[in-house]
Amino acid sequence: MSDELVQRVGPRIEKQDTNMRKALPTGLKLAITVRLLASGDKYPSLMYSFRVARNTISVIIREVCQAIVEEYNDEVIICPPLQKNGYL
Repeated sequence: MSDELVQRVGPRIEKQDTNMRKALPTGLKLAITVRLLASGDKYPSLMYSFRVARNTISVIIREVCQAIVEEYNDEVIICPPLQKNGYL
């Protein structure tokens, strides 16, 4: 399951290395986000577990959650069709 998540969401959250810094690996970003969603850990706990700064974690989580929603939107979130009178 995690391999599928990396394959499908990875291209959306992948960044390029620059001369100033190396980009965080896609697997690390997904691991941080899944850990937060699964266990409800606080940012300081994630910060010390993964050795990533708190402000970076906040950006990563928003980015990865948005990518997951966009990737799985058509498969999982299916809106029911409206009836003729416009009500459900």
